[in-house]
Amino acid sequence: MSESGHSRRNAELYLCIWDMVQVTQPAGAPRARSSHAVAVVGDKAFVFGGEFEPRVPIDNLVHVFDLVSQTWSILDCKGDVPSPRVGVAMVTVDKVIYVFAGRDKEHEELNEFYSLDIETGVWKLLSSGTKSPPNRLYLH
Repeated sequence: MSESGHSRRNAELYLCIWDMVQVTQPAGAPRARSSHAVAVVGDKAFVFGGEFEPRVPIDNLVHVFDLVSQTWSILDCKGDVPSPRVGVAMVTVDKVIYVFAGRDKEHEELNEFYSLDIETGVWKLLSSGTKSPPNRLYLH
């Protein structure tokens, strides 16, 4: 402890250096959007949800950006495909993407919890309604 009675800690400072990658938007690339979510698995970034106009969901497609070849594609999905929405939370565990909440085109806050297997393209509704935690607003 110091003379003032406060303990001293060694602080570590981390410096992150970002590289800007210029990407040419080829045909098939999604339009710029907001209120979407992005999750990265390996060398691919998955984009879901979003809006062009405030609170109007665009679609329920999963756009995939290959970070190596810098090309876009759309994942062929099936199963319990979520409705179009804005403001979702998205996270990955291994090769599964989990999507929670968001708002639909009627501006209803959703509390649905989905999984997406990126190898098979199969969506599964894991919980909804009273079986899910209370819905959340943006930025969960």
